[in-house]
Amino acid sequence: QLSVLPPDRVPASYLYHITVTTGSMFGAGTSARIGFQLFGSKSKSAVKTLNPGGESLLRGGAYDFIMPVKQPLGHLELLHIWHDNTGGGDAASWFLREIIVKDVQTDRTSHFVCYDWLSDVRGDCQVQKVLHAATQEQLKSF
Repeated sequence: QLSVLPPDRVPASYLYHITVTTGSMFGAGTSARIGFQLFGSKSKSAVKTLNPGGESLLRGGAYDFIMPVKQPLGHLELLHIWHDNTGGGDAASWFLREIIVKDVQTDRTSHFVCYDWLSDVRGDCQVQKVLHAATQEQLKSF
């Protein structure tokens, strides 16, 4: 299923395809609301919410989104991602495997690899991360 994130400005005809992958271990899914912001060499996106209604991201799931923006962000460098820690118990924690962002116009793909918990009780007990775009060498080592 492909979801479209609301544009921050109209017209917003430049498109990014975002794939979010949750880990496959027990308790990896979440029903917390997940927000993010992308930073590129030319610009940054507005703050976006992947699941504004608290829709669950299930263990082992891959979720696809289209993010329209007014202008290209340039070479993608950073992704700031967080959640609001709602959902109760294990449903608040989330194991993020990776986020892949593809510039639909240029076919350029950026990988933001996490392989960690966004949780106040697991991993480093943080519900936010700042991820750098992985280099080709780093992608070979994962």
